[in-house]
Amino acid sequence: MAFNTDTILTAGSILKVQKSVGNRTLPSSTITIASGGASTGATSVPVTAVTADARLGLTTGDVVVQQGDKLTFNETTPVTVTLTEDLKVGDTSMTVAPLTANLTAAKIATTSGLLLLLGIEDMGFDVTNKEVSTRSFENGIFDDARKVSIGGNVACKGFYRAGDVAFQQVIEPASLGTDEIYFYQLYPDGRYRSAYAFIKDFKESAKLDDILRCDFSLRVVGTFEFGVVTP
Repeated sequence: MAFNTDTILTAGSILKVQKSVGNRTLPSSTITIASGGASTGATSVPVTAVTADARLGLTTGDVVVQQGDKLTFNETTPVTVTLTEDLKVGDTSMTVAPLTANLTAAKIATTSGLLLLLGIEDMGFDVTNKEVSTRSFENGIFDDARKVSIGGNVACKGFYRAGDVAFQQVIEPASLGTDEIYFYQLYPDGRYRSAYAFIKDFKESAKLDDILRCDFSLRVVGTFEFGVVTP
């Protein structure tokens, strides 16, 4: 038989993160269209002054939704827009790709605001297991065991990008405390991994004639998901 010889390039993989806001839940920030709305083809849309889920602790100028992300507003026929610039706390307009339909005042979109982590060179997912022995005399010289728990870990290695909001708003604060975060990995073939985790074993490397590097682990807590994004 003929075997499939295709392989999957890892270039283009992404890792997005966000703070958990308690009880392993993601934040929910609301974006509201301001008076006047916007017509089909517009690239600037008025919004009421942007605020983020208060539990995130963001201040004016912090990023709520990143460039390239999409927001879907609750028109009778939902309208999805793609941001062409970051949307920040305090903004009163959003810059988007040309609208494909009208947006009317008071329509809303909600977002958890996952942030793309930059500079990552390695982020393999490792499934871990704990087992207990079930060996007894009747097993003779043969071993026996039962798997009793399943965990996961993502070993991240990379370097700093100046102004990386995912690092500034999520990774660094979580590395200095016990707060949990949420992560979402997506590979170019559409496979994804997602879970809540805490940051473990954070390290920085600052060598002469090099760039500032870091590595850390995302130690999964609770359940995690494997899946495939469908087009």
